[in-house]
Amino acid sequence: MKKGTLAVLLIVAALPTAAAAQTVSYLEAGQPAFSLTYPDGWQVRTPRTEGRNVMSAYPTDGSLLWQGMWVMKDSTSVEDAIARLEAMQKGLFEEVKSNREPWSEKLGGVEARCFEATGKYQGDQPVKSFMALFELPGQRVGAVAYIGDPAGIETHRTDLESLLGSLEVMP
Repeated sequence: MKKGTLAVLLIVAALPTAAAAQTVSYLEAGQPAFSLTYPDGWQVRTPRTEGRNVMSAYPTDGSLLWQGMWVMKDSTSVEDAIARLEAMQKGLFEEVKSNREPWSEKLGGVEARCFEATGKYQGDQPVKSFMALFELPGQRVGAVAYIGDPAGIETHRTDLESLLGSLEVMP
């Protein structure tokens, strides 16, 4: 084997590999609250402390796209969580504008209240966002969101639809 060939093999071996499709549950007190199935090629990051942080995922192709799931702390109903969600969005982005009125939709058989918006990140970078809120047993509210540049969202439209369609709330 030539030296150049070995160097190429080492570089290729060091590149991150796309993860296979996987179902991931958000845990609270050791029990799954809800789950999503991530498509091939997505990297999932679990929180450091169970039930305390956002679980996040992103495609490994370099697209500017983030997806997260969490339980809305201190919210006991979807209506209460809506105000918190809107405040959170305005804290993350500038020039936030709703693309349409909030709507109800079934995501994987779960009735969710959905929101879409556009805005700017760090002054001039356009972003689009989608957020869905849904009731969980025990007066809790789950949230699923994705945020990214318009090109990243369009590139992964099929992945995102599949991911949202896999939403399952545990009893």
